[in-house]
Amino acid sequence: GARTEPEARDAEAARALGEAGAALPAHLSILRNLIETSSHADDETGVASCLALVARSLLPLGFDPQLVRGTDPVGRAQRTHLVATRAGAGPRVLLLGHADTVFPREHPFRGVREDGARWIGPGASDMKGGLATALLT
Repeated sequence: GARTEPEARDAEAARALGEAGAALPAHLSILRNLIETSSHADDETGVASCLALVARSLLPLGFDPQLVRGTDPVGRAQRTHLVATRAGAGPRVLLLGHADTVFPREHPFRGVREDGARWIGPGASDMKGGLATALLT
């Protein structure tokens, strides 16, 4: 017979959770790579490496990612920025974030430390965790 509205919602939620669970290992791999890449604000190579990883992750989602050079917001220096667009109809969304952290390469707070289900490391929640989350489809 036909499903009731709550049954249909439950089935959709179960489907979405299943898809998210299947995608989780790949997304955690992206997050680990972002966190383990040193990207202090003055480390142009590290920041560009993080942006390149995000750009590669956007390709299978149908985006056209471009790494572009431009002046930072306070006009101090040229920086690498990621601009990714996707053609087609539908809602337009702007996602804005950053890939730099406050910890220089030689700082002892680096890499990923696992504490149960929590990951601790430079940018784990701000903002590398946000970048990885933005890639979830």
